[in-house]
Amino acid sequence: MLRSPAEHRGRSYGLGTETATIGGIAAVLSDVTGREWRYEPKEPAEFFAAMTAAGADPLYMACVRTVFERTREGSLPETAATFDTVERITGRPGASLRDFLERHRAHFAPATS
Repeated sequence: MLRSPAEHRGRSYGLGTETATIGGIAAVLSDVTGREWRYEPKEPAEFFAAMTAAGADPLYMACVRTVFERTREGSLPETAATFDTVERITGRPGASLRDFLERHRAHFAPATS
């Protein structure tokens, strides 16, 4: 919780405290859950078609598709940026990917019948 919200009104902050590839996330998920997770890249156009067919907003999904395209081609360098904002504002380091996944492991468990 922010102790002095007025200080932050109207400001925006970068919050990424570490970077990870999707393949790297799958590897950590595998390690944390003991189940195999793998990254199977799809074309951004396939993603867009599937999401809009499922009812997602086409304008928003077009933006997401563009981010996927630019990330794949390497023209979105800000995806590799990290920030100390969380620690600077809260006085505590942000959770690592591994810590987050371990804390929320149950969300990645197989559905039970």
